[in-house]
Amino acid sequence: MRNYTNLNLYSLQKNLKVIRKLLNLTCEEFGGMLGCTKQTISNYEAGRVVMPKYMGIAIYAVIDSLSVEENIRQVIDILLDEKEPS
Repeated sequence: MRNYTNLNLYSLQKNLKVIRKLLNLTCEEFGGMLGCTKQTISNYEAGRVVMPKYMGIAIYAVIDSLSVEENIRQVIDILLDEKEPS
């Protein structure tokens, strides 16, 4: 289980499309799990909208709730740990 107090929203939003594809989900499926539209997911992925913290928490929770192969989970964890450039 993740520590939701120190979310890396930068790396989550930057890598959201890759993470979604690793999870084998469409924008519509991912949005349905999060209670938002496929357009909202598309906007986050394209960087047209800054992802709010509550959505980051929801995305982390969905990722944690899915049955994902260990090697895919490790790749996702690496993508989520990326640091924001200074």
